Amino acid sequence: MAELAQSPFLHQPNLPYDLRDVDSVLETIGTLEEAGPRVLAELERAAEFVGDKPSDNDILAAVAQPLSWTFFDEFLMKALFRGKIGFEGPPPTSVEKIKVYEQADEDGHFQISFPGKPTRFAKGLHKTPYIRDGLLPFVNSIKTVDRPTLKQSLTRAAALLRADIARAQGLERQMQQLREENARWGCGIFVANYGETAMLVLPNATMQVKRGREQPILQPCNLVVYGKQEGKPFVRDEKNALLVGAGEQTRFLFVTSKLQREMAGGNELRGRFKDGQSAVRIVFKGVSPGLPATKTLKTKWVPFK
Repeated sequence: MAELAQSPFLHQPNLPYDLRDVDSVLETIGTLEEAGPRVLAELERAAEFVGDKPSDNDILAAVAQPLSWTFFDEFLMKALFRGKIGFEGPPPTSVEKIKVYEQADEDGHFQISFPGKPTRFAKGLHKTPYIRDGLLPFVNSIKTVDRPTLKQSLTRAAALLRADIARAQGLERQMQQLREENARWGCGIFVANYGETAMLVLPNATMQVKRGREQPILQPCNLVVYGKQEGKPFVRDEKNALLVGAGEQTRFLFVTSKLQREMAGGNELRGRFKDGQSAVRIVFKGVSPGLPATKTLKTKWVPFK
């Protein structure tokens, strides 16, 4: 995960400890891959435009484009937080060309008076004063339209973003593989007890996955119950059995006992899920005073995809 640690935008502390962290990184990669290329194009265009020495208003219009993205705020602030970027301000004698205000709402932000398009930049500024101090030279370059430092800042930000987009493309598959290898398979079950006596759903089952007339892949499963308790959602393994009263309905899960990486044929199971050509069912057992013995129950075959 060295690549992840190097990323200003994707890095999160304490990885990989939990699959929820992996999901969070994958979500952030999706944001980077969606917004990053468009913001990068606008940064590169603005940097090139500054170098062509057009009018101040034309430069400000070009710079306003990437700064209008909330994604760019977040990217720059994370980069500063992790010490991945720094900015140099204009000379002290530079003359202010536009107004920049520091506002207190939204935990602080800069209000930059771009011509015809005032823009809020760097929301949450007051939560981290040293990030504010790190952004101030860049903001002053905008305020004074100082071409050399403005071009330098835009070029640095573009280079950092370009590298992170490339890094994300390699990391995405690694993180997906990590999630897949440490995931379990589960099937949701709905049971309606129309009998006159209660029944118990026993806590062990078998998942069967088959393709055509091939022998099914078999995986042992455990009973998992879920719902709300005192208004809060919960999910837990049910070690004993689940009671379904007479005339009652309930929903629960059977989840594989092993992680995919622990399974014999776990990769084949993943392949079947991805190609969508297989079917799956759960075989489990129930006990009821109205039955002479433990009854084997089978769900319908449904597409495994």
